[in-house]
Amino acid sequence: MAIMVCLPATANHDNDDNKEERRKNSYSHSFGLDFGFNNYMQDFQFPGASNEQYAVKPWGSWYAAITSTHINQISGPLHLQFGADISWYNFKFEDKFTRVSADDAGVTFFEAGAPTIVDPIKSKLSASYFNLSLVPTFVFGKKNYNNGGFNLFDLGHDSGFRIGAGAYVGYNLADYTKVVWEDENNDKQKQRDTGNFYVNNWRYGVKVILGVNDVDFFINYDLNPLFAENRGPQLNAVSFGLSLL
Repeated sequence: MAIMVCLPATANHDNDDNKEERRKNSYSHSFGLDFGFNNYMQDFQFPGASNEQYAVKPWGSWYAAITSTHINQISGPLHLQFGADISWYNFKFEDKFTRVSADDAGVTFFEAGAPTIVDPIKSKLSASYFNLSLVPTFVFGKKNYNNGGFNLFDLGHDSGFRIGAGAYVGYNLADYTKVVWEDENNDKQKQRDTGNFYVNNWRYGVKVILGVNDVDFFINYDLNPLFAENRGPQLNAVSFGLSLL
């Protein structure tokens, strides 16, 4: 005699629901903003220490990015933070008379003076990138994920402390120089030059984050130089600031 045992149909359904709930509770995604400052280093020293013509203002050169960030729990406190962003380096030169030119030999930084410039206001070099990042992160504390939602500037995906270190790679979208000055008639003049300033097509580096609630403090350091080899000074860009997740 065969005995058949039938389990309630709701059992498998409940298990599937629990798995789906666990999956949602271990993942979050949000759009955000990075904002901070950038500089570059030459032989692990800032060019301002040696009064180089390309030295930048340490607190006047800003870094910004529009980010898309995913955080997925791997096991226990170990999470994987990964995403994509579009970022901007803005290197504002310490000497407002600094100008940038490029020819077949490479990029050159020089000082422009009167009568070309009467009252300089600012001079800068900018570069934008599309980046991908991967940062293993340890999260400690209460986690309140957005249940897999897709929320713009989601504030509340995590209320714990976190620390992580990882890497990024980016592709140069554009680079340009911009100068603003007043001429002899006290009229404000602007000049923007977009072209080949021998900025490397690729950037790659290491990233460190320290976060709490919905804010990360980040440090990025480019391992490859800003300019192509033998086409400009060997400068490694560094940026730091806050990420709003």
